[in-house]
Amino acid sequence: EALVAEVLKKEPANRAALLLQGKLQIQAWELKQALVTAQKLLRTNTKDEEAALLVGRIFMLQKKYNEALAQALKVQRWNPNNPAAYLLESDVLFWDQKPEEAEKPLVKSLTLNPFDADARFNYGYAIWRRVDATQLNAMAAQWELALEINPLHYVTHWHWGNGHTNLTYA
Repeated sequence: EALVAEVLKKEPANRAALLLQGKLQIQAWELKQALVTAQKLLRTNTKDEEAALLVGRIFMLQKKYNEALAQALKVQRWNPNNPAAYLLESDVLFWDQKPEEAEKPLVKSLTLNPFDADARFNYGYAIWRRVDATQLNAMAAQWELALEINPLHYVTHWHWGNGHTNLTYA
């Protein structure tokens, strides 16, 4: 955060620093400030895909699922090969309790970028949501792959650490 602030002090319009600032603000649950940051980027470029997806993620966290989904679909129209747009669509559908619908855009995201730790975690989560104990090893494989891609992947560690497991009484 300090490094981003230092860059923005020297270059207030630095796109990479603004995107990172927005992501940090989301992680700190400063959603209103994150939205202001994303909107600043969109004023510079109305078709900034990453900024639009940042807005979508903020909407999702605010439980504004229709607005969040609209952002994901808008970016997909701009760029049908943007894996992050399909990942956001999938995330929104998961959050909106539609796990069956979430799998199709998730598979599209993984097809476009098989090495995204968030998408790998989500695919494992999708398997877990099927509530079929015979598929838990497949869930675990996805989560282990997420950790291979990013050994510090927070959400995967959180789930493993809070008792999600592929082990059964059998």
